[in-house]
Amino acid sequence: NSWDLIDPNEGWVRKNGLKRAVEMIHRFVKYHSKTDREVVGVEIDFEVVVGRAKVKGSVDRLEVSSDGSLFVIDFKTGKEAIKVEDAKTNLQLRSYQLAIAEGGFKELHPSTISEGAELVYLGSDSTNATIRKQDYIDIDEMREKVTEIAEGMGSYQFAARVNKRCSGCPVKNSCPIQSEGRAVIE
Repeated sequence: NSWDLIDPNEGWVRKNGLKRAVEMIHRFVKYHSKTDREVVGVEIDFEVVVGRAKVKGSVDRLEVSSDGSLFVIDFKTGKEAIKVEDAKTNLQLRSYQLAIAEGGFKELHPSTISEGAELVYLGSDSTNATIRKQDYIDIDEMREKVTEIAEGMGSYQFAARVNKRCSGCPVKNSCPIQSEGRAVIE
């Protein structure tokens, strides 16, 4: 890959990278100044168990509302935001809300009530951050979804599906739907 040969600390790459970073900081400051919730934690790891599934992750920011409910923010540096409709069912945000309900942030705040979550895109070309909000979800429905996923993945067999993570998958060489893994079934 030729891109790896470019030194990010030199020339136009450094200048453009610095300019983009400063623009993202400005968007972040505007976004942060508008919140009326209290920040109770940043870059927080969590782990909760739902049935036979262990849900682990990290949230960029956890806030508490005046009513005591928790709200998760995930900052994104990419330019392209997901569609507003897709944010409503986004599994990453839903997992964060499930973690709240399951007590995944008890060390920082005792609440297990979620107010919602949002993706905040700081890398967009607009003057403000692009926000994709997910309102409070049906927690029981999400527990069922996690259980369904865990049962499928924990089964003696499950269907492999092509998706955007295939290129970096650590088991690509043994995956029957990838050309590298065809030998497994042939």
